[in-house]
Amino acid sequence: MHFQTKICLIILPLMAFSIFFMGFWSLRTAQQPIEGAIHQLMIQELEHFVKFNIQTHYEVLQKNRLENVGSFVTNYQQKIFNSLDDFHLIKTGSLIILDTKGKVLAGTVDDKTLPNAYLSTSKIMPSMIKSAATDKTTIMEPETGERIFATQTFAPWNWHLVYSVSRELILIPRQKVRNTAILISIACIATGSFFIILCFRIFFGRPMDKLKQAAEDIADLKDVGKIDIHSADELGNLARSMERMAAAIKEYRKKQHNWHFYLESEIQRNTKNLHRLNASLEKEIKIKKISEADLRQSEKRISEALNFNREIISASSLGITVYDGKGKCVLANDAACKIISGTQEQLLSQNFYKLKSWKTSGLAHMADKVLTDGRQRSMEARTISTFGKDFWIECRFSRFTMEGQPHLLIIFDNIYMRKQMERQIKASLTEKNILLKEIHHRVKNNLQVVSSLLKMQSSLITDEHIIRIFQESQNRIAAMALVHEQLYKSDNLAVIDFSTYIVDLVHSLQYSFGTDSNLIHLTMDIRHKSMGVDTAVPCGLIVNELISNAFKYSVKPGEKGEISMLFQLHDKQTAQMIIADTGPGIPKDFDIDANQSLGLKLVNNIVTHQLEGSIQFICDKGTRIEILFPYSNEKELKRLTAGETETPL
Repeated sequence: MHFQTKICLIILPLMAFSIFFMGFWSLRTAQQPIEGAIHQLMIQELEHFVKFNIQTHYEVLQKNRLENVGSFVTNYQQKIFNSLDDFHLIKTGSLIILDTKGKVLAGTVDDKTLPNAYLSTSKIMPSMIKSAATDKTTIMEPETGERIFATQTFAPWNWHLVYSVSRELILIPRQKVRNTAILISIACIATGSFFIILCFRIFFGRPMDKLKQAAEDIADLKDVGKIDIHSADELGNLARSMERMAAAIKEYRKKQHNWHFYLESEIQRNTKNLHRLNASLEKEIKIKKISEADLRQSEKRISEALNFNREIISASSLGITVYDGKGKCVLANDAACKIISGTQEQLLSQNFYKLKSWKTSGLAHMADKVLTDGRQRSMEARTISTFGKDFWIECRFSRFTMEGQPHLLIIFDNIYMRKQMERQIKASLTEKNILLKEIHHRVKNNLQVVSSLLKMQSSLITDEHIIRIFQESQNRIAAMALVHEQLYKSDNLAVIDFSTYIVDLVHSLQYSFGTDSNLIHLTMDIRHKSMGVDTAVPCGLIVNELISNAFKYSVKPGEKGEISMLFQLHDKQTAQMIIADTGPGIPKDFDIDANQSLGLKLVNNIVTHQLEGSIQFICDKGTRIEILFPYSNEKELKRLTAGETETPL
């Protein structure tokens, strides 16, 4: 496997995981600035009040040396208590002044008995009294309770000031940030999944389909031109090797055909010459008008013609044998002896009607047919010769007449090397099919990992709307993963069993939504068996969205209902999909283009742009959705055979 391909197989899943954890990290880091800002504001306000309302009065008493005079101290403390009403508080905030025993001296709340009772028994009083040795403001956030506290001690009078605010000031912005980060994480994961599928399809799907088609064409002895794979990896090298192999086989067959034609034409021409010379000789002898010199000249011409034929037959690299009408071999050249691994004497002593190897391989039957009807035929056969050699041969049978008797001319060649190349091509094709199945298996596993991550994340969320979004994303990923599972199990990697795929998908959705099969009656009529993956994936996403909506909205909890689906070829050029339910139906003025639902937007985009079809919503005793899009089964199979598959959504 090429280095770039290995990098893609490692990096792409890591990229999806990195995008997911990046969204989670942004959620965690976004919470800290909000909490820090609230804490800092509480500290500043409390320190400002102590400095300008308490410290100032105390400094006046010190300046006049009245800090130990009870009446003056009480008077100034009362002014401080009265100034609490002018203290600028955060929304939901309250300020209370306590003594060292936790008794409320003054505060901004009307009911003072409640905070007194709470603070005397709460966990913050020991911590607040412990920190009384310092003048610093301390933030305390108990694990339980609805408020957050900022405390500061004024040592000269043994006062403890407690400034508290509601947790909602932090929780509400934190929840908004968390929801935003979750939505961003979902978008990142969906984008990463899409690119994983896209890259796997581009890097492996298309080149493998083209290589498979080229190998089948070579095996069927069809012409193979330029294979449209331009990469420099192993697939590109294999494509170039297959092009060279196809060109070599084509050139070899062309030369072989020309040589066969030349031999047959020469033999027939010389045979006719022999017949003509023999007839002329007989005529001359009968009428006794041939002189001795003319007779010798005729014999010489006949001898030259025979010698010429023998030279052609002897020089041929193809095996040439001639049999009479009874199956006895009357002529065999050196090439025939070499191919069969026998001597000329051994071949001339044989009768093909009596040879077991001719009978088992079908050669005897073919020879008998040619002798009977005179039609030229050819065949390939694997046989074991009488001399023990196991080999493949290609034979061409022709009948001709000599001395009024039918004779059989067989021109044959050893095609063992060609068969060896065909086996190598088939073995290579099998290996690539196994590799492609492994790729589909890995894509399915990666999609299941992404779906599991979504499920784990959704278990940490309490917002029902976000949970539904996660579940819808899981169902969409499951619809795509199911296609790759079908391809992994299928013998044909270009098409899937569409009926099985849709039934499994709908049952998976029924299990996901937890619907009772006794209450909801499902009817699925899929009248089209096989479908290319480029069309099956968009159709699967459409079924996922519309059946999910039917489960969610068509039947109220505890009530019975029906959901049906029909898929058929409307005519030779159009496919029809109908999904209906017995629910409350949609508004009569429903407009899918103005709808804000992500699922219906996805359906509309797939139907109108990818499938180039139309969608219609009908409200009559429930909801009925009819989808029409161009589809020709013959064109689809022809396109898949040519290897022109597109990347699925």
